[in-house]
Amino acid sequence: MKTIAGSSPARRRDGWRAGRRVGQLVLALGLVLHGCDRSPTPSSPRGSPVPMTAEVATHLIPLPQTDQRLCTAVVVLVDTSGSMNGAVADQQGAQRPKYLIARDALKEIVDYTDQWEKSHADRILEMGLFNFSSSASPV
Repeated sequence: MKTIAGSSPARRRDGWRAGRRVGQLVLALGLVLHGCDRSPTPSSPRGSPVPMTAEVATHLIPLPQTDQRLCTAVVVLVDTSGSMNGAVADQQGAQRPKYLIARDALKEIVDYTDQWEKSHADRILEMGLFNFSSSASPV
């Protein structure tokens, strides 16, 4: 293969790659600038807003009347769908099924809540546990 004095085939390839990169950059810049020249499309004309009227419910459901009370409530939702069999990285980076990670987290939540309740004996604590897959249900 003939080469130009002082030029190797590798050096010519590097020059071609650099030229290609510059060309790509110029093309990208041209597309961006071309898009900047465009004015925004005009929005569709809108008329004045139509006032809406709300219908008064004729079938009211009576709710129990209770006194307000201060308490702390903890509600835990547990995913029981099939996707929980999939493995993901845990805190240490090890691959584990999602349901095992969730089980460990639930145990920590219950332990923490138990400790909180013991240190706040004068407070009311309510706890709820629900599972869900395609719909939620109490446990």
